[in-house]
Amino acid sequence: MDNGSGVVDWSEIGEDELVSIANRLYSVTDYFHLSQVCKAWRSINTLTRQNVLIPQPPLLMLAESKKNTTKEEDNLQTNNKTVRRGFVGLNNTNKVYELHLPELYQRRCVGSTGNWLITVNTELEINIFNPFSRTQFHLPSQSTLPDQYLFEFSDGEDDEFTQEDYTGRFLTKVVLSSPSAYINSKLDDVVAIACYGTKKRLAIARPGDESWTTIKSADILVDDVIFFKDRFYFVNRVGRVAYYDISCNPIVATHVSGEFRTDRYYVDKYYLVEWMGELLMVCKYFTEDELYYNTREFRVFKFNFDIKEWEEIKSLGQYSLFLGFNTSVSLLASDSSTFRCDCIYFTDDYMMGYIGTGTEGGSDMGVCDLKDGTIKPHYPGISTSLYSPPLWIIPQSLYQ
Repeated sequence: MDNGSGVVDWSEIGEDELVSIANRLYSVTDYFHLSQVCKAWRSINTLTRQNVLIPQPPLLMLAESKKNTTKEEDNLQTNNKTVRRGFVGLNNTNKVYELHLPELYQRRCVGSTGNWLITVNTELEINIFNPFSRTQFHLPSQSTLPDQYLFEFSDGEDDEFTQEDYTGRFLTKVVLSSPSAYINSKLDDVVAIACYGTKKRLAIARPGDESWTTIKSADILVDDVIFFKDRFYFVNRVGRVAYYDISCNPIVATHVSGEFRTDRYYVDKYYLVEWMGELLMVCKYFTEDELYYNTREFRVFKFNFDIKEWEEIKSLGQYSLFLGFNTSVSLLASDSSTFRCDCIYFTDDYMMGYIGTGTEGGSDMGVCDLKDGTIKPHYPGISTSLYSPPLWIIPQSLYQ
C-alpha cells in the first residue's frame, strides 16, 4: 500500500479489509462516502452480500413516516433537523436504515437519477438533492410552467385544484441527463426534463435557470422519458416513441415508432429502458376496481431500428429492470448482487390511483419474475403516502 514515498495507495487495499471496514459503519451515508474514496472502492457495491451488513444498492427509499403533529410541531421538527427517511437494501429488507434529511421534509419525490433525487414542495420549489452528501441544486420553480391552474377532466369540465393538488399531480416525473458515466457533484452539463400537467407535456431546464423551457410538440400524454444515446427518448399513452436532440435549436421531436398495437388488452403504463445498448419498451397491466389497483403482468419489447418494429422478448438474461418514479434502468445481476436476474423490480407510480383520492400510494410494489410471470413483494413492510410513496435510488456505479 505504501509506494515508498510515504503516500498510501488506498486502491490496493484487499477485499477482506474493505469488508471489515464496511461492517464497522453505522449509516448509509458512511457507506456512500466509503464507496467514493477511489474508483477501486466502488467495488463495495458488488461484494458478496452475506459479507456486508450495511444495505447495498439498489436502495429503496421509503415514504416519509406519518406522525400526527401540529403545524408548530412540524416547524420545530424541521428546525431541529430531526426529520428522518428510511432506506432499505435488497440484501436485508427487514432492516431499515435512517438518515437525518430535513431537506426532504414534506417534499414529493418526482424522480431519481443515480444518487440524485428531484423533489418539489408545497411552495412549488424544485430541487435536485443528493441524500448521501446532502448536496443540493435548484431547478426553476414549478410556477414557471404553463397551465398551472386548470385541470381538464374527461367530461370536458374544468376545475380549480388546491395548491396541494398542484404539488401532487402537476409534475409526473423529472429525469436528468447523464452524458458521462457518472453525474458529478457539480451537475456540470446536466439537463432536466419534466413531464407536467394533465396533458403530460415536456419541458427542459438546467440547474440555475430562471424558468422551464417548454418543448412545443403535438405529442402529449407522455408516460416515460429516458436519456438514451445522448438524446431524450419518450413514450406516450398510445405507445408512440420519439426523441428530442437537445443540442438542436429549436428542439423538435423525431418519431421512432408509431402507435403501439398489440393483440392483447389495454396497456396501463409504458416505460422505456436501455438494455445492453438496446431500447426496450415495457408494458404494465393493472387489475383495478373502485377500491384498489395492483400490477398483474408485464410484457417487454425490444425495438428493431433496422425494420422499425417492436419485437417481444421473453427473457432479460442476466439483467433485471428497476421501474417507478426513478429513471428506468437495467442492471446486471451476478452471484454477489442483492437482486435476482431476469426480473422486474417496481414501485408504485400510478399517481391517478392515489393522489387526490384519499388512498395512499405505495402498496403496489413488487418483483415480477419473467420466467414464470409471478409477482411477489420485495419489501415485507408497509410504506405508503398520500403524496410521495417509496422509490428506487440506484447509484450510477451499478450501471453497465
